[in-house]
Order: sequence, then structure tokens, then C-alpha cells
Amino acid sequence: MIFSTLDASLFFNGSEAEQNQFVRDLMDGFDKHGLVKLRNHGVSAQSLINTFDVSRQFFNLPPGVKMSVHHKGGASPARGYSPWSNEKTHKLRSSVEIPDAIDAREQFEMGSPTDHIFPTPWLPKSTIPTLRPTLESFYKELGSTCHGLVTAIELGLHLPAGALTVRCRPESSELRLNHYPSMPVAQLADDTITRRIWPHTDTGIFSILFHDGADGLMLEDRQNAGQWLKVESEDVTEMVVIVANTLERWTNGLLRAGVHYVAAPWTSSDVAEDGATGGVAPERFSTVLFHRPSASISVGPLPEFVSPERPAQFEDMTALDYLKAENGRIFY
Repeated sequence: MIFSTLDASLFFNGSEAEQNQFVRDLMDGFDKHGLVKLRNHGVSAQSLINTFDVSRQFFNLPPGVKMSVHHKGGASPARGYSPWSNEKTHKLRSSVEIPDAIDAREQFEMGSPTDHIFPTPWLPKSTIPTLRPTLESFYKELGSTCHGLVTAIELGLHLPAGALTVRCRPESSELRLNHYPSMPVAQLADDTITRRIWPHTDTGIFSILFHDGADGLMLEDRQNAGQWLKVESEDVTEMVVIVANTLERWTNGLLRAGVHYVAAPWTSSDVAEDGATGGVAPERFSTVLFHRPSASISVGPLPEFVSPERPAQFEDMTALDYLKAENGRIFY
């Protein structure tokens, strides 16, 4: 396997020696690829089953019902439902406008249950009774894992205890459900204007991803720019952790964000590439937690990573201002 699959229980419950080895392996994966995979990460298989179940129920609703909790677009944090092309991720990596570029997916996004400034719009309880409690429980479960990973990153960067974890309170992370509808593979070819999601990096500290078993996640190869590596999973409980922009900014470029996108699943893509008449990419469901610092925290470089020899590469701004600047580019 190209990417490391680490046993997170060695950090959460292991000896000091096992914790130190986990930290070394985590930082090695982040340095080489900007990505690691985790097992025994503290998120239960039942929570994943429940989350994908309510995700399918939500996206199977009539368009008008989903649009009743529509994200209005613009710079504010994303909350609620976004249909096809409401987000233009190609703008995150390119200064060139691609007319009619499409992200072939729909999504639902929630913020912290305690966020009363940017509250999440919810459907009436009678529509999907388990939607809100399932997602809020999943959000809380993921939060515990994120706290542990941030603690491990502190150790790996030789920062004082709490140097990063304190920057994550109060919670500002966002949980997203993605649905990629079934479509012909030919529509997702490199010479078309359609991607399931275009190559991009995320704005948070790191992103945690799960998918329903349909592959497609691709990561840019840092040793061969413009080449892409398949991120293969052994089972649906495997957690993918991708370094995001805030961690790159905090470390002044020491840890770089992972550039990724979603292609057609290998099974469908390979059939088309072998010269068959085509193929159909099956629908795909995924869930992503964008682990972010608190809204008022600076996402400029930390003092520990700035020196006369390595001056600050990123401007000082709050996490909320940074998120708004990025959202203002991509949401319509």
C-alpha cells in the first residue's frame, strides 16, 4: 500500500513508546503525502452505518424538500443543502475560469450544534426523525478523535501541550454529507468540464473522510506533480485523514495540504480505459469532517515556524475571515 494505515488505538490507549511511534508514523505520512489512513480510531462502525443510512434517506427526498434547507451561497459558512454546481471547487486551484465547470454532486453541511451565529437549518423532525440526532452524535464522536489527533500533531511538531488544541475551542468544525449520483464514465473524463469534485485542498486543519465502499478518491503525487495516486480503502470503517490549509499555514509550509479530487470508481474507469463502449459510475456517498480552529483564532504562521531564514509565507487573519474568503470564491 502506498499510504500508511495506522492503528490509532496505539496513541489513544497505548504505552508511551507506542504513542511516540504513532506520532512519528503520523508525521511521516503527513510529510510524504499529506494523508494517512487510520483504523481503531474511536468512531464506531454503527455510527457510520447510521450516518450513511440517514444520508441516503436525505438525498432520496424530492428536490423541493431538500431545497427547503438550501444553503444560500456566498461567503458565510456553508449550512444546509447545496445542489449540483452550487460549489465551484475548480476555483480553489486555478486562476483560470472554466466556463460551465460542474461539480457532479449534491451535499448537506452542518456546523457545531452549539453554533448559534451560523445555525444549521434542519428539516421538520417528521421528515427524517433520526437525521439530526444521528448527525449530531456522529459530529461529537468525530470531535473526540480530532482532539486526539491534534494532540498527536502537537507532539510531532514539538509544540507545548495545548498549543493547538486550545485553538480548537469553541468548536467550529463542519460535517458534510456528499452524494455523487450515478452517471456515465465518459462524462467524467479528463477532457470534460465535469468532475465529481475538482482537484482542491481544504481550508481546515485536516479533513476526515469516510465513504460507502465506492472508490474514487485521488491524491496528487508529491514526487510527480500532476500525477495522481489512488487512495484505496480496505473497508468502509477506514478513516482517511488529509492535511488541510490551516495546518500548512500554521507550520509556515512545513506540512503541506494534500491536493485531492474524486474520480469515477476504479471498476467503471478501468472498463472504459480498456476500450469498452463505456461504463456507468455508480452513485457514491461520503462524509467529511472539516476540522477547523475556532472562528476568532489566527490562521497565520505560528511563531515557532517563523525565522529570519524562513519568513512568514502567509498573512495573519482569523479562521472565519479565511473561510469566508475561500467560500466567497466557490459558492454561488
